[in-house]
Amino acid sequence: MFCGNCGARLSPGDVFCASCGSPVSAAPVAPTDITVPFDANAAAATTMEMPPVAYSPPSGEQYAPAAPVRSSSKVPILVAVAIVVAAAAGVVGWWFVSSPGWNGGGIPPVKTTGNGGGTSTGATGTPTGTVQPPTEETTTPLPGGASATALSDPDSYDALISEWETITSMRAAFGEKLPGASKGTGWIYDTWSRLIGNKGDRQARVNLADEAASWQNRIETAAATFSALKISPAYQPYQADLMAIYNLLSERAWVYASTSDYAIDHPTVSKGNEPWRAVQEGKTGNLRAASDILSDLQHAIAEYVPPEAP
Repeated sequence: MFCGNCGARLSPGDVFCASCGSPVSAAPVAPTDITVPFDANAAAATTMEMPPVAYSPPSGEQYAPAAPVRSSSKVPILVAVAIVVAAAAGVVGWWFVSSPGWNGGGIPPVKTTGNGGGTSTGATGTPTGTVQPPTEETTTPLPGGASATALSDPDSYDALISEWETITSMRAAFGEKLPGASKGTGWIYDTWSRLIGNKGDRQARVNLADEAASWQNRIETAAATFSALKISPAYQPYQADLMAIYNLLSERAWVYASTSDYAIDHPTVSKGNEPWRAVQEGKTGNLRAASDILSDLQHAIAEYVPPEAP
């Protein structure tokens, strides 16, 4: 094929003549929406600007712009919620594991008072807000979640002798009444018995309840620490016997703490009309009488035989 204007040879598919720039009229051209006029000046130029050609889709083809891809704003929210839930579950689990209370050592939770609110009673007459009595279990982790190291026979023996001395001194300081004695000694008999009947000074009763709670906390802490010791198998029966004594000490302290707390808002009215005595005497719900606990404690101490050295 040759150019109709200058006679130069054309290549198949040429739209313009490469020599003179004339449109190739002999070649069939697909219809377009744009008509490009011939410019003689442009033909003489060494360079030539081509006008933009609009895209026309083939016949029958429907063109629609692609929908933009949107990132979902819900994904980050869901991820954040999942992280918060997992963190909350971890905190709750840690709290149950590390918090004081029913920790497997037969030690009731530490009782707190001193907020001036006293203790109210439920439908059964049991003081609410008080701690629960100890159980028979004797295994408690060390406070703070520390792990105990297994002890040898000599170390186990030393630990048991030391703990027996601790129990003896703590029992005497808290309140001890020897069988057959008319009066006991220690905090219960020297302080508590004298102040529990206070009728007019509510703050004095609050302070007494705080002291009772402090005694309970001291006993429970000592018991929990001893319970977590990994005594050697040969001496484990002695550890169980001492834990039984600790449990009775703790139960006794619990009764006096609960009685003191109840007396804040239920003080002595007159001699013989002392509402708080119902708590001390075990007449409210699951409480045992303090006198019964003391009897069991005296029996357990009398029956205990310290171990022999290895």
